[in-house]
Amino acid sequence: MSLGLREDPVALRSEASQTRCRQDFAAALTLVDIGEEPPTSPKPRRARKALPIRALEPSPDEAIAAVEAEREQWSDDSVLVASPYEYEADARETPFLREGRGFVVQAMKYSMFHSHEELWEEIENHRHRGQVQLFNEVLEEGRPRCLYFDLDGDAAYNRSHEIIVKLLHLFVRVFFRGDALGWNIEEPEPVVLTSCRPDKYSCHVLFPQIQFANFAHQNQYLPALLRLAQEATVELEGQGSRHILKHVLDGAVYKKLQLLRGPWACKLKGGQIDTATRLEPEEPYWGDNLTCFASYVQPDYALELPCMNEIAERNPLVGRILQDSADSSFVRREDTSIFSPDFQMQLGPKFLDLAGLTQLERYETCMELLQPERACDWWSWFRISGVTSTMLDKYHDNDVARQRIWDTHCRWSSQYPHYCEQENFEVVMKAQDRRTPGIKLLVEVLEHDYPGLEVRREAWPFQISRQSSRMAVNQMM
Repeated sequence: MSLGLREDPVALRSEASQTRCRQDFAAALTLVDIGEEPPTSPKPRRARKALPIRALEPSPDEAIAAVEAEREQWSDDSVLVASPYEYEADARETPFLREGRGFVVQAMKYSMFHSHEELWEEIENHRHRGQVQLFNEVLEEGRPRCLYFDLDGDAAYNRSHEIIVKLLHLFVRVFFRGDALGWNIEEPEPVVLTSCRPDKYSCHVLFPQIQFANFAHQNQYLPALLRLAQEATVELEGQGSRHILKHVLDGAVYKKLQLLRGPWACKLKGGQIDTATRLEPEEPYWGDNLTCFASYVQPDYALELPCMNEIAERNPLVGRILQDSADSSFVRREDTSIFSPDFQMQLGPKFLDLAGLTQLERYETCMELLQPERACDWWSWFRISGVTSTMLDKYHDNDVARQRIWDTHCRWSSQYPHYCEQENFEVVMKAQDRRTPGIKLLVEVLEHDYPGLEVRREAWPFQISRQSSRMAVNQMM
């Protein structure tokens, strides 16, 4: 069975994603002076204009509203930046903590620069002083941005880096019908930021000439573009035709409030700055260093873009994808990976009885039946960690139940040879800031892995409406 390695954190590409931390850092958007860092955080830097402290309720909508309120005091050229720091969680945040120990939680510090020029100057100052930095661009919902991609994969892809970038360039050109629009042969020109990690392939690819007015405008194209990327193939010497983009493109970095690591920025983990993760620009567009920022939009660079209706009319496959999108959100890469035929087994349980069980009992029952190989597959582990996050939230006021949930999760996940409880804690906590699946996903995984599995969900062979149920109760009284 071909399985992904858990060390390849494709969905955790941003250590600075919107992590839920303690209540006074709720929604990971407490705005603090970056010059006032906790003693355990990396070397501080003082922003030109740091944002005031502001406590928020743990609501993404309120977080976005708070950013918009702050922005009213700034010019349209200002840039919001976030940097991570870590602290040890306590029992108030994680009632399932082991006695005598805690977990490290990551929170974010936010600050505003007057312009991209000022931000670049600060980055250059860090480099000249020999200092590392953790700056993440904050792509706000109503703000412009260029087309960007986050690529992650197995270390073997490092050998094919140039081929991957060329394929991505060609794919973007074909999708936007560049030939028909009269684009020059080299357009759109990519700006590439690479991370020279020996253990994985990681880079950002920006297209400064493909510009969007805001998140909504970007989202008109991204669902079809990402789905179509799964079909793109390239011929590799000795390996035949490969769907490379399907395996390296991350579709999870396009949120309404998205954090994206900037040029020369590193990741923070375990209280240490990992310099191997530093994103180094290869060559800016037309010598303009500011094109290394996804949030930088220069109208003079913009190419004409066709509307999605025109793209769909000219490309039947895009039209079919748009039709499919009418019924569901775009197909994410992890979904196709999770339901791979490689996981299917002829031997296994034939009947699963969930009737009469509580949600907690259903969770425990399904987790016990998951294959050990699922714990070794990165996407399976990531998505099932989301189910665990959903369950912890459902039983937020029941510490005993939360402990059972956490123990069940760790018991399953520990089947991975390099299991780390801290790593599991981090991914489960991060999942609390996004929409996560419930027990239904566990059942679907089991039904996929064990073809012919019969699942009984209800004690009755048919459903009774609430109205009929109330009428029956009233007749008995």
